[in-house]
Amino acid sequence: MIKRILLAMMLVAGMADISMAQENMYLIKGNQVVAKYNVDDVDYVSFSLPEGVTESAFNINIDEVTKNSFTYTIKTLSPNKQYIHSFLEKTLVDITLMSYYGTNMDNTDPEIVNNLLKNQLYNGFFAAGTDSYKVYDGGRIGDETINITAGQTYIILVADLNTMTNDLGDDFTYATVTTQTADRSTGTLGVAYNGLNERGEAMFSFNISSEITKVYTMYSTKTTLESFINKYGFEFTLYAYAGIFSPESLADGYEGGWPVPEEDDYIMYALGIDANGDWTEIQKTEQHIVPPVKETVGPQIKIFSKEKGPGHISVNFEIAPSNVTEAYVRLMGENDYDDSVNEGNLPYDIAKGSDAINITDDIRTKGEYTYTNDEVPERWNSLLIMAKNDEATTLTRINFWP
Repeated sequence: MIKRILLAMMLVAGMADISMAQENMYLIKGNQVVAKYNVDDVDYVSFSLPEGVTESAFNINIDEVTKNSFTYTIKTLSPNKQYIHSFLEKTLVDITLMSYYGTNMDNTDPEIVNNLLKNQLYNGFFAAGTDSYKVYDGGRIGDETINITAGQTYIILVADLNTMTNDLGDDFTYATVTTQTADRSTGTLGVAYNGLNERGEAMFSFNISSEITKVYTMYSTKTTLESFINKYGFEFTLYAYAGIFSPESLADGYEGGWPVPEEDDYIMYALGIDANGDWTEIQKTEQHIVPPVKETVGPQIKIFSKEKGPGHISVNFEIAPSNVTEAYVRLMGENDYDDSVNEGNLPYDIAKGSDAINITDDIRTKGEYTYTNDEVPERWNSLLIMAKNDEATTLTRINFWP
């Protein structure tokens, strides 16, 4: 046995002297291989942990990076180690930390960052042992389409999993990868303001060439967008706030509109991306827009009291007048709400989604309602309260961390 160990150590140390004839090192029990390593991934063999050497259950290697894809390998210390892995855009982490802590990922307490990142793994992918994974633009995760954009940093996450309790363990690590910078696409994109629709929303037309596979749009008041771009840069603003559309959904006139809450100068940015991940020239159009005069007043929602705690929220509110035709309350993830709005869904339609609670009868009979939930997910949540009468619809949105 000692001779075999010494021979293995000699083979690793002297690999360059035998012209790389041996590419792998094997660990063997009985007549079975229990672990195999490429000699390029191993410097030496040791039977005790040397000083300054760290031991981790996982090692994330970035194998290949393009403008719109990346491949990574998760190497496990134990051949059958079970784990959960996932990925997300760094800009989403930064915008969350800036919104609620006033800083970004690079300047935040590592414990806060780790807790935020680990929460993302509850929607991750189960795996076991060393394996490689490719993430590419246009791929699918369930019903969701993956968007991988040039020049953006992504965070790859991995943590061990207790299969008995489905809880994450203490072994957790992450790595970052930045996709290659985009070149100028041969495709073209144009955008123009088309006035207001019957709901008082801004409408835009898009002229999109056949090379373009998706379009980013970013719309707000000129002051708001330009101040954010000046502070954080155009690309960060785009990645954090833009809506993503297929050319088909925009080419013949987008049925949804963009809100005009008050008279102001508004701006629409548009960017086309082709199948190679390359960008068109960034397009923008500016317009001073005056919304139509609102002559109706919907139900008024008044919050009497609200409280929250770990896994808990309780909100008591009144809706007046109480002769509503519809009233709903719905709890959902804040990011899920924002994504749905960016996809063009109307806020009051989101508020009465499939898991919403219909409180119409309660409001008609009592005028008020108390929403209580003791199973609130640990995430940034949005509580939506919607009421409608014959004149208009009103929506109140409460964002909170439990």
